[in-house]
Amino acid sequence: MPKAKAPGGKKKKAPAAATAASASTKKIKFMTRKEANFLLMESELKVQNAQKHLATARDICDRAGLSVDSPIVVVEGPETTGGHSNTDHMVIRTGNERQDRIAELKRALLRRARAMQPEHRGEDRWDKPRIPGERRRRIFRERDRPEAPPEPPHTGFVVFVGQMTVKMRHDRPDQPHDQSRVVSEIAKIWRVSMSEEERAYYNQFATEARNEFDKQVVEYRATGSFRPSHSFSRLEGTNIWIRKHFQNGLEKEISQYPTAQFPKRPAAFDEAYNQREERSVLRRKLKLKGLVNNDGTLKNGLDFEELLQIEREKNQQQQEGSEASGNSGGDMDETTGNENSEDMIMAGDDAIGMDGNIVAV
Repeated sequence: MPKAKAPGGKKKKAPAAATAASASTKKIKFMTRKEANFLLMESELKVQNAQKHLATARDICDRAGLSVDSPIVVVEGPETTGGHSNTDHMVIRTGNERQDRIAELKRALLRRARAMQPEHRGEDRWDKPRIPGERRRRIFRERDRPEAPPEPPHTGFVVFVGQMTVKMRHDRPDQPHDQSRVVSEIAKIWRVSMSEEERAYYNQFATEARNEFDKQVVEYRATGSFRPSHSFSRLEGTNIWIRKHFQNGLEKEISQYPTAQFPKRPAAFDEAYNQREERSVLRRKLKLKGLVNNDGTLKNGLDFEELLQIEREKNQQQQEGSEASGNSGGDMDETTGNENSEDMIMAGDDAIGMDGNIVAV
């Protein structure tokens, strides 16, 4: 006799075949054509990006004599230690632009604070501490190496200041250049005259240039070389950054200038500048000799104009003598035609005695 089922007992589970049959009767939701095409396109893009990254990795590994299977640890940062163990200035990039910029600002402030301490300034740039009688070698950082990738500006405002400075100096050839005043003018243009789209162009410029620079730094650390930028370049002989393609109006204008290097002042102002420099040098020399009172007047009844004329005659004789001996231009500044201050001080030692009396030339 079969046993009766006890009240309150557990129910028996349905057979697996019955469960599969019930599942097959449920309605299956199919993808639409649009969803399927989107999924295929997304997958294809991911595959292409993966192939591109793999090709880049193989290229870098080939230059370094490695393979893609070799263990490589990449530490991203705008500077390198050059082989020594001083890594206090390096950080790991998080990928968040805001956090990375804050970290870069903190590092810049720390470097500035260290540079303001004379007892520690520059000691980390040598292979060993200063020892009397022993030579030491300087440690070359990445920024000191001419073959290292050039570092672009950090912000779009700095990019705009550089480009606008070139335009102003080109448009004002007859005016002396004062960079502090020029920056004030450019800052006003940036705040008031430019639209949000124009400022966004330069901010995007700086962001893309920094991202490309970071990739060049990684490649340079791995191989000792880097591929030049395809999107950005600098004006010849300057550190002014522009786009190679899709330039705005300002970039197109300054890229057509015959040169972006300008003298410190127009040639018409050289004579006045030289005269002011001569007076300043003579006054410093008199002050070193103790011949200047606290109120700026000269002691012992000296005539400043007479002393200045003697200095000029003395310097002119020395210049003629150097030209006659085939050493012309050695003590002259090619840009301003003015002699070094130290040379003028030494040349005038015979003209003025320590007691303030004028000695015949």
